[in-house]
Amino acid sequence: MQQVQSYFSISGKALVRNQAKLSELSEQWSGLEAIQKLKQLDKLARISDKLLQAPRQLLIVSEAEQAETIEKLKDSKNSNLHQ
Repeated sequence: MQQVQSYFSISGKALVRNQAKLSELSEQWSGLEAIQKLKQLDKLARISDKLLQAPRQLLIVSEAEQAETIEKLKDSKNSNLHQ
């Protein structure tokens, strides 16, 4: 009889432990935590969309000796854009 009670005690503890894990996973996947993560993803997606739609600018930093070469490249790129 003692062994049977011990078995049920052990299996009951295991059941409670597994239910706690399942409850935690359920909260992460569909509870408040999941909703908060979805809101964060939505916010990041909106920021990404704004960045992709923003006008682009290019900053070129170089040594003075390269200024002429860079101007030629810039002019050739601008003329290609307007064609």
